[in-house]
Amino acid sequence: MISRFFQTTCINTVHGVPSQSIHTAADAAATAPQSSLIMDPLSAVENNSGDVESWPSSIIIDLFVTKPCTLSVIHVTAFMYGNNIPVEKAVDCFVECVGIDSYYLSCAVKDLYTTWDKLPSKTHLAQYFSMTFKCRMWMNGKFAAQNEAVWPKRSVMDAIVAFGTENSGCPLLINTTVRHIRSSTSIV
Repeated sequence: MISRFFQTTCINTVHGVPSQSIHTAADAAATAPQSSLIMDPLSAVENNSGDVESWPSSIIIDLFVTKPCTLSVIHVTAFMYGNNIPVEKAVDCFVECVGIDSYYLSCAVKDLYTTWDKLPSKTHLAQYFSMTFKCRMWMNGKFAAQNEAVWPKRSVMDAIVAFGTENSGCPLLINTTVRHIRSSTSIV
């Protein structure tokens, strides 16, 4: 049930603009500006790194299929960090995709970001797949070269990189989870 105060407030103003045509919370939500939409965590990450279907299947499997372990957390976090995903978006996406709201997982991702941020002159901190350059890259500190491909460029790892959910071995499971995450979008 909508409070009388909220109905009156909506009738008088919507986002600071006077309006007489809004009577309920549903009407207010329908007329809300796009900036007040909360994007699901996966879509927020996709805005920076491209559609999940273009990601390496190994990342997709670590996000949606396997139970998080030290190696999968490092693998996914390096992918997010290397592709310039802000730490909070990375944590939210990882937690939502894995389906486990884990203090360990959140702390592990934040700790890796912090560790990598604190090593500005170090090189070869980790490998990740660059969505910009479409190859494996070295994650280097801020003051080191940022575009250093893993050589030889046509290494065994690059040769076996598969992309998208179809190459994951369980596309139905992953696509169902992706649809569920995307349907969780709500309005503030």
